[in-house]
Amino acid sequence: MEPLRPETIVRERDIDLPFRPGPGDERGRDRTVIEEAAEQLLRGYATHLRSMGHDVRRYTVIPAHELVPLPVDLVDHSANDLIVCLGSVTRTYVRAALGALVDLPRFFDPRPRRVMLMPSRPRPDLADLCGRNDIAVIWQERDGRFERAEPADLIQT
Repeated sequence: MEPLRPETIVRERDIDLPFRPGPGDERGRDRTVIEEAAEQLLRGYATHLRSMGHDVRRYTVIPAHELVPLPVDLVDHSANDLIVCLGSVTRTYVRAALGALVDLPRFFDPRPRRVMLMPSRPRPDLADLCGRNDIAVIWQERDGRFERAEPADLIQT
């Protein structure tokens, strides 16, 4: 086991290597259907951004005094977005992504905007949850296009 590090380390990862299963999961286990869906969605969105000339990268963050690295799904440096990808638009996955989006941006300078990438448009209540927490949402339409809603547009009145 590696010793605890006194400083935070942010390492760039190969964008074509999948992260799932994530840190803390058993090594060698197969990815779940939802993990596979998230990985495919993320690859598709990264390809879309690169086709528009965006500088997109993946990272691993090892916080100071921690052993477990944290995967960063995607950072779009051209737009200064930190993107967490979900393989399902259920409350459980949205809440987990919300936690990641609270934790991860503090390791980047300038601090990126927080974005959730979803396989479909979220239900109004979950969209409102994202909007009220200053998180933009991107989803993929059935025809393959990506749509984006900014936080103010997600809040239900």
